[in-house]
Amino acid sequence: MARFGFNAGEYEPDTGPGNYEPIPDGEYQLMCEEAEEKRTAAGTGSYIKAKFRVLGPTNAGRFIWMNFNIHNPSAKAEEIGRKQVSGWARACGRANAGDTDELVNLPFSANVTTEPGSGSYGPQNRINGFKAADGAKPTPAATAPAAVASTPAPATASKPAGKKAPWDD
Repeated sequence: MARFGFNAGEYEPDTGPGNYEPIPDGEYQLMCEEAEEKRTAAGTGSYIKAKFRVLGPTNAGRFIWMNFNIHNPSAKAEEIGRKQVSGWARACGRANAGDTDELVNLPFSANVTTEPGSGSYGPQNRINGFKAADGAKPTPAATAPAAVASTPAPATASKPAGKKAPWDD
């Protein structure tokens, strides 16, 4: 038996999940609220799992989740993920960021599209291009190459069965 330690009647009940229907395709201002590195299910790589809040111009308060491959057995998957992170960092004005902590809580604009559902997954939004937030200019990357960890870490978000990833060509 587990005791609550409070009177459950004093709280409004949780009525279930929020609205997870995709928002219409278009350009939105977003801000990352959470980002963490996770190991892939296969244990052969890692990815950044990020949660973005829509700031506007419509659908404020909605969320878009995105995974970025950063270490992956597939060089192409890794390159795609790293380019996406680079676009996110530049849109936030932090081209030389080395950690997601440098990108959290910074507004930026992005093109949002909808991917069709697959298997047991319904349609979902995807960030399909990062842009600097209104009035801000993305900073160019430094001319010196950024240091890259020499040990491979994990990176590929698992995908629903039967769904083709861009690097599966």
